[in-house]
Amino acid sequence: MDNLSPGSEKPLSDMSPDSGINELAGLTPEEQEKQKQEWASELAQVEEEINTLKLVLSSKVRQAQELKRKLGFSVWRDFQDDMQQGIKNVKESNIFYIISIPPATRVSKRRLDKLVKLSLTHPYGGIRLI
Repeated sequence: MDNLSPGSEKPLSDMSPDSGINELAGLTPEEQEKQKQEWASELAQVEEEINTLKLVLSSKVRQAQELKRKLGFSVWRDFQDDMQQGIKNVKESNIFYIISIPPATRVSKRRLDKLVKLSLTHPYGGIRLI
């Protein structure tokens, strides 16, 4: 026996468990061929729908960009807004607050480690030095 699946050149050992070979088991060769043609037809239809959706999506993206342009939004403005929000988040963080304390008034490293540990484990977001 040459270990080939009926009606194909691929060895059965090359078929993965999810290849559909199990769904064809028990069918006559004619029924198997008919099933494969149905699947191929369905696949072509789904791929066509995917391409249509891609075209619609790209059209909508262009439309959104045009509306943003008309409203005065720009890539630079989006970038600035994102950067400002990021900087704000960093400035509001406990670590930034501790680091921004002038060196003469900073607490010892042991105390700082304890404060950081407390702020990381505290259920309400941490403790701030005042």
